[in-house]
Order: sequence, then structure tokens, then C-alpha cells
Amino acid sequence: MTQAEQLAARIRAKASEMNISASTLSRKLFGGGSRIDEIEAGSSLTLDTFARVSAALDDLDRDKAA
Repeated sequence: MTQAEQLAARIRAKASEMNISASTLSRKLFGGGSRIDEIEAGSSLTLDTFARVSAALDDLDRDKAA
């Protein structure tokens, strides 16, 4: 599994945990609800975007733990 695929899986898991759709979380993280589907279909992801979205997911995890 590529890092992009792992990120998409992490987004789907977090969305499920938050009881929202993956496209809603994708919209919040990427600015586009279909972006998660595009990544899963093999679309590329810049390193900056990967880092930004990963950090945002980390923040969501920290907020939950607090």
C-alpha cells in the first residue's frame, strides 16, 4: 500500500470514527470532497499536501485525546 493509499485509509477511518462521510472529511482536509476517491484511484499527491493533511489528521487525533 502506498503512502497516499494509507492516507486515504486513515481519512476513511477517521471519518467513520467521527460519524461523517469520507467525502465530508475530504472536503475539510483537501478542499474537495472527491479528492479522496481520486487518490484511491491513483491520482498523485504533492508532498506538501500530504504533510498538511497528515498534520491535520494528527491534530484531530490529539483533539480527541484531550
